[in-house]
Amino acid sequence: LTPEQRRALNTRLLAGALELAAHYPGLDRTVVVSGCQDVLDMAAAHGARCEPERRGPRSGLNAALAQARDRLRALGVTHAVVHLEAYGRRRDEVAAALRSTPWLTLVASDGRIRVYRVAGTRG
Repeated sequence: LTPEQRRALNTRLLAGALELAAHYPGLDRTVVVSGCQDVLDMAAAHGARCEPERRGPRSGLNAALAQARDRLRALGVTHAVVHLEAYGRRRDEVAAALRSTPWLTLVASDGRIRVYRVAGTRG
């Protein structure tokens, strides 16, 4: 894909994920962690909570997941819903990272959408 096509695809995928999140768990209960200001701006415009991805020697997908965990715990969230299709070509990479994340326990999945219990919270 060209950079323009990739951007258009990612925008459509994010819009779809935000649309799904609007129904459940609700955008006011949705946290988006990203290093891309355009993603954060779009998510904020839809009403999601946004968290700029921290950069540093331990940045990347696992660090972003840990950052999301800390934010979820601070909010008292007990479960996380992950829309894998929102990750496009990175779907398998994200699924693998989620499987190896010790503080998430998979409780339901239809193959596209997964529900995880967040360790360290009640519920």
